[in-house]
Amino acid sequence: MTIQGILQSRWRKPLLIMIWMIVGLLLAVILLWTCFADLIVASSYRVEHGHLDLTDWTPDDRKAVKLDGDWEFYWNELVPPGVVKPDPSYYAIPKHWNGERNGEQLQTKGAATYRMYIHLQSSEGTYGLRLSNIRMASAVYVNGELVGSSGVPALTREEYVYENRPYTALFHLDQEVAEIVIHVANSCRAGCRTASISAMPKRFTAWTARSPRAAR
Repeated sequence: MTIQGILQSRWRKPLLIMIWMIVGLLLAVILLWTCFADLIVASSYRVEHGHLDLTDWTPDDRKAVKLDGDWEFYWNELVPPGVVKPDPSYYAIPKHWNGERNGEQLQTKGAATYRMYIHLQSSEGTYGLRLSNIRMASAVYVNGELVGSSGVPALTREEYVYENRPYTALFHLDQEVAEIVIHVANSCRAGCRTASISAMPKRFTAWTARSPRAAR
């Protein structure tokens, strides 16, 4: 049967419907790829030895950069922002607090400092960091300024305040290097789950951070 014969047969309507469905599916795939291509590229960055190089990254409200990788790590210390300690050790985010680190046994309950440096191209702007679930208390500092917190992380049970809630930290940057310090304490129960990140509104840039996770 020729093509003309098929188009004039009883299969004409189902065939046209199938063709339009295929065309619609292809258009949907192209649209989704256009929307999420920047996010896929942005997620390819990784923190290496406490540093993240974003000098070739153009900030855009659609791009969210995950802060996964090896952060500076100080177990059972809440190191103040800006304080440089010699010979830092590194710990991956996200990862449970378990096993040994440099011969030291990590416990489910305890406190820690995570620190990393982001290297940017020379551009001024407002940025956002979204953390949805860091158990059980956390505080985030950018260049020495407290920009967000959930509860009060502390080394002692008396000073520690539990509050496990999501929060967004917005901050302004006008320099090429940003120090990010996260204080985390877990004194109530085990478990720190990965934080999920959502993009900031238009004209804001979302950096994605996934939380340290305590041993279960």
